[in-house]
Amino acid sequence: MLLMLGLASHYIGVDGMVAMLADIYPSVFKTSKKGRPILVAAISVTCFLIGIPMLTQGGIYVFQLFDKYGASGLAVLWFSYFSSTAIAWFHGMDNFYAKLDKMYKKEINVYAFPWTIFGFVLKNLTPVVCSLVFFGKLSDMGRTTYDNIYEYPAWADTIGVFMALTSMICVPLVLCYEFYRASGNTFKERWQLILQERLPEQTLEALAKIEEEKEAESKPALNSKTDFVD
Repeated sequence: MLLMLGLASHYIGVDGMVAMLADIYPSVFKTSKKGRPILVAAISVTCFLIGIPMLTQGGIYVFQLFDKYGASGLAVLWFSYFSSTAIAWFHGMDNFYAKLDKMYKKEINVYAFPWTIFGFVLKNLTPVVCSLVFFGKLSDMGRTTYDNIYEYPAWADTIGVFMALTSMICVPLVLCYEFYRASGNTFKERWQLILQERLPEQTLEALAKIEEEKEAESKPALNSKTDFVD
């Protein structure tokens, strides 16, 4: 059971990173047959190497440091708040529902129950709950201890804080970078430009190529049907 739980958790994390990198570089990881397997293997090997120190005699101390400051706790709440806020309030729930409708090809009515509850929760409850829990955990945070006996040294907590900041700092840094590279003259113009939906050229080219391949595959099927009818 624990083995299956660990594999399932690892699969979700790896698939999330693979999907992100494949969307950024579709010509390398989506259109190429070898690109995606190589990427999955590279991420899996990297995670395996990072996990080896946690199997040593003092590995539980390393694991607890990762568990407290790594991809859990404050970092997850931080990204959950900004992700839900960006999707629901800046991108807009109408645009989000339109993409869901297109993704499911109208097989599911995303504008009916229970999808409407999902939109209400994402827009109103998720940001509030994430922010309250984030500040609650932040105010209650103290020195890291193991089994209420061993107290981590200050340098270990410092490493943990920097570990958390390496991911959390990306949100304001990317916002400042996008605002700086926007071509507007005033603050309002730049803000409106960075809120516009933009897809990389590689993504657009990959999507166009996928559509062409689908059309090419459907044409022989149509021709065979017409020949059978004739």
